[in-house]
Amino acid sequence: MSPKSPTLAELRKAGMITSFEIVAAIDAYMQDATASPHRFASGHSLDVAMVVADSAEVEELRDGPGPKGKAFRNAVAVAVMAARPSPPECPSDARLLRPRAR
Repeated sequence: MSPKSPTLAELRKAGMITSFEIVAAIDAYMQDATASPHRFASGHSLDVAMVVADSAEVEELRDGPGPKGKAFRNAVAVAVMAARPSPPECPSDARLLRPRAR
């Protein structure tokens, strides 16, 4: 049995994906819910629309009545951070694109 791939939060903590990239992925989804999967500089990719569709709580906020802009965005962010993005197609790509320690 293979180990589970890391969550987006774990990849951010490891420095493989930046907070700016995560915000960009969420912004892209908020602008266009039909946008294609977001590809991070590390080579990982995440279909934010699929993450939202798989979360009943987030779907309920999106479809529910009343002011919801900020609450919906926060719910999307929580779901995205817990999601497990697809790994890079070539492991060497991730190694080449990993941010350097400063």
